[in-house]
Amino acid sequence: MQNRELLFPIHEHAIMLADSVRVQTIKRAISCYASSESTFIELGCGTGIFTLFAAGLFSRAVGVERDPRTLKFGQAVAEIKSGAADVEFVLGDVFDYIDCYDGPKFDVVFSELLSPWLLREPLISVMSGANRKLLKSGGKLLPSLVRLVAQIGTFDFQFSGIELLSYHYDFLNAHRFQALSLPRVIAEITVGNAIAGRMEGAAEFDVLAVGEANAVKITTMAELAPGVVLWGTPSIMPDVIVPLELRQTLDNNPVILDWKLETESSLENVHFKLRRSK
Repeated sequence: MQNRELLFPIHEHAIMLADSVRVQTIKRAISCYASSESTFIELGCGTGIFTLFAAGLFSRAVGVERDPRTLKFGQAVAEIKSGAADVEFVLGDVFDYIDCYDGPKFDVVFSELLSPWLLREPLISVMSGANRKLLKSGGKLLPSLVRLVAQIGTFDFQFSGIELLSYHYDFLNAHRFQALSLPRVIAEITVGNAIAGRMEGAAEFDVLAVGEANAVKITTMAELAPGVVLWGTPSIMPDVIVPLELRQTLDNNPVILDWKLETESSLENVHFKLRRSK
């Protein structure tokens, strides 16, 4: 039985559809691999706009979605859209679909189960299974690589006199994150081969400005195709401000950011701590 509490509200799909940067970037990536002799599948297709787009470029396009409320939009368009005769929508859980699939494999597998630093959506697990069960040898996964970017700075966690030391979406806040370091990539995840679970590491940052650091801004980059990168936007993978475990005053010397997280869980499960570079 589906847990409807975990389904996206319809209005969030409307916000994503209105995000022209997201839509055009993904369409450009799909077009990079388009061929009238190739096949395409989208896992977690939502309203099906990208599956329908692929149907006009590939010999076959399949979209899998567990939410019947959104899938009906794609199905309705497919019935009236010229050139979409070779599109198929499947209502079901993507994990069940992957486990049970025994048909011909696909040239391109796409999934937009993306979230800030891959902390909420199950992209790693889904694409790992797809790589084994759905993808042809030499086929393409979209995205193929996800980069985790961090930047150290200061942020006012006081709201109406109350300190809320929790994560905050950057685009929603009247408070401005003030950078004290340059941003840098601290981890790269190869989609299809990665294993979901705990990740941790340490990265050195050069200090741009002296000040008290109390937060880290996290940004996500998804490489969809050569030269086509989807940066976080307010509708998908938005930048997030996360508090440091301990405040630290920065001088002009480099610092080390220790980080750990649990992918496919919650933004509450990402932790940052600063220490001085030796």
